[in-house]
Amino acid sequence: MTKNGDIYTITMETAIKTVTFSFKLNEEFIDNKPNGEKTNTVIQADGDSLIQSDVSENGKKSKIVYSFTPQELILTNTIEGWNGKSVRTFAAI
Repeated sequence: MTKNGDIYTITMETAIKTVTFSFKLNEEFIDNKPNGEKTNTVIQADGDSLIQSDVSENGKKSKIVYSFTPQELILTNTIEGWNGKSVRTFAAI
């Protein structure tokens, strides 16, 4: 993640795809998801975490919490209508 003024940019690289998006805290933007879906998205800061709230084109809500430590980034994703959660861990490089 980088910050230039009040604009944050997050880049996540996997073996399949690289995803990059930019945003300002507390300002809604359209996020183009890797699967082609578009969501109305707002990201807020909470201590050492960022909380991303999404509303998809079909109205379904989801939340991603980005928890930062010096060694890693942990993404915890919850989706409306699903009782589980997904957790992904990325090593800092």
